[in-house]
Amino acid sequence: MAIITRSELTLTDVKETVVSNTAPLNPSLGDVWYKQNGKYVEQYRWNGVQWEFISSTKETEDIKNQLIIADEKINAAQEKADESLGKAQEGFDKAEALSEKVDVNTGAISSVKQTTAGLQTEVKSKADSSTVTQLADVVASKVSNVDFESNKTQTAELISSTVSLQNNENVRYVRFSGSGNSVNSGNHLLELQVNDSDNKNVALNILPTSENGAWTNLIYATDGVSDDNVKYTTSNGNASFIIDLKKIYPTLNSLKLWMYVASGRDYLNVKLEISTDKKTWKTVYLKDNYTPTTKGDTVILSNAEASSQISQLADNINLKVDKNGIINQINISTEGIVIAGENVWISGKTKIDNAVIKNAMIDSLSANKLTAGTIDAGKINVVNLNASNISAGIITGANLAINLNSGEVTFQKGIIKRADELFSIDVTKGIVESYDSNGGFTISKGEITLNSSPELTIGNSKKYGTITYKWRLLDASGLALIGEDGYSLGTSNAVKNIANSTVNQGSAISGNKEGYLNVFSRQVINLSSGDLYSYGSLNYKSLASIEIGNTSRNKSEVAISANTVRLSAKDGDHILLSSDSTSAFVQSNVIYRRTYSSAPNLYITDLGTIGRSTSASKYKLAIEEDKTDNYKNILKLKHKTWYDKANTETYARALDNKDTFDWDNPEDEVLPVERIHGLIAEDLVEAGLTEFVSYGELNDDGTKEVEGIQYDRLVVPLLQIVKDHQIEIEKLKERII
Repeated sequence: MAIITRSELTLTDVKETVVSNTAPLNPSLGDVWYKQNGKYVEQYRWNGVQWEFISSTKETEDIKNQLIIADEKINAAQEKADESLGKAQEGFDKAEALSEKVDVNTGAISSVKQTTAGLQTEVKSKADSSTVTQLADVVASKVSNVDFESNKTQTAELISSTVSLQNNENVRYVRFSGSGNSVNSGNHLLELQVNDSDNKNVALNILPTSENGAWTNLIYATDGVSDDNVKYTTSNGNASFIIDLKKIYPTLNSLKLWMYVASGRDYLNVKLEISTDKKTWKTVYLKDNYTPTTKGDTVILSNAEASSQISQLADNINLKVDKNGIINQINISTEGIVIAGENVWISGKTKIDNAVIKNAMIDSLSANKLTAGTIDAGKINVVNLNASNISAGIITGANLAINLNSGEVTFQKGIIKRADELFSIDVTKGIVESYDSNGGFTISKGEITLNSSPELTIGNSKKYGTITYKWRLLDASGLALIGEDGYSLGTSNAVKNIANSTVNQGSAISGNKEGYLNVFSRQVINLSSGDLYSYGSLNYKSLASIEIGNTSRNKSEVAISANTVRLSAKDGDHILLSSDSTSAFVQSNVIYRRTYSSAPNLYITDLGTIGRSTSASKYKLAIEEDKTDNYKNILKLKHKTWYDKANTETYARALDNKDTFDWDNPEDEVLPVERIHGLIAEDLVEAGLTEFVSYGELNDDGTKEVEGIQYDRLVVPLLQIVKDHQIEIEKLKERII
């Protein structure tokens, strides 16, 4: 719209304008008051006696809602009719013509089809066609040529007529191309449909021709099956194929594409092109990264360049004209009449009852059209002043400046606040507050404080905590989350109530000022740190860690993994779990220094389980006397001496590395090499005393390897021998006497 004349308005000339949730006190004639009413703003003017209602932003929204509701009701009725027609059309497509006439010279065809659902008549020439479909609940007709198409649908609740100016494409060839996908190089295509104006797939079962790439199972591309993830054609890398529709279609409706659906898979450079002569191609679909779905993707080819529609319901009449997405319409309903359009021109004499024009735009208003000799700013009121009509570059006040050119708003002091005072920005103090019924936050002086209510405007607030920068909080400086009574950080589903046997998924950490810290995770808590260390025969790498929960080895487990694990008490005493060049070991100078006078009763199984060895009858079953006499075989055993193999090898390695070996480190302990006296376990086996031998794990062949001697039990056969000797001594005594 051309600007014929321009005038400037000084804001100080306007009567007072107030924005408030409550009526201003002591108003003057012509003062304007803007009142927030929920999400709408209402405008009032003081007429000298009372505040007179002028307008509300709700009126504009009511008009929009009325049009939306009208469209929804019409669309719902149209969709219901289209659904009935679609189901019936499937039957008509399969039915034989009840009557058909064909003119071989002109190509004109007229036919009549009948099913249990209804009756359909169709007349076609080379350029024109008309179809009438009659069902029990719908009567529909369509007339079309190359440029135009008109449709009429009538049901018991709807009469709808549409006329469209078509913008169609002449198509004989359709080309698909792609460049593989984000997982592999394959272009996995399930189905490509080419639908005509009757939504019939004219590419069905036409075998495509490979253009680029080595395509397999190309017949799947047009077999009509789009929901089977197994039936697809594919070619790797940059590949394409062409479908020849065998004739030129001037009124194709759409292309529809389905590709193999898999989670996390996108197809690259997916393109659909159409052509009349296979020389000049037009791209109608292009996506660099295409994420397929089971619904497929549709490309509309036949678009209405312009259309008009008249729809009639029992309580609504709607007239609509649409061109390139710009819609103008008139709606008549029981609520009233709405005229909505890009441009509305009212010519001739027009009478408006009540003589009210709100938010008016008056074209070409010039000063010579105002007959008043003087316009007194004190006696006029400017309502709904639009900022786009203010020619000044900067609006300034005592504490506020708005630069319309740069968009900069500068405050000297003051408060911006919501009517309920739960959101405010205090420019003077530099404080921002935002709250609801659950509490909120205050930002001030570099801190975010969490409170129960706004401290600035309401007071009596309870402080929950603070997010700030803290110098030397514990042993670190930086971002600090500080709770007044406690704190918690976790997922929304983290619940731990062991008393009620409730342990949900999730994780959380919480603590309070009494000194209680609670770390919870439904699966695993993992604490790890330090340098990488190697473990296992394959030299796996790991950090020192503590795992609590469902670890990879067991459920409800506490697992400590490290190169060295040290449990320390006071005075430096410790229990050490580590390894040396020989194997892993457990070491404790505490255990060594603690002594008892009782007999040893510790037993270690072949799995390394430590237990107490007992002798009382309450720990035994089926006790009976051993009446065998192989106990005498103990006399066959020979006393032998030897060097300990592992200790000797360890000592030898230490000597080989004597320049770097730390002889004083208790973790690298090496015992002196000395001869050891005792018995050999294999000798006991050979003497038939296997019950006094310890064995290792069961081998694959069912045997066990000899490991050690149960020295404490060798006293048993010796006791029997002593008894035998005592009997012989008694007999010899009787002879002497």
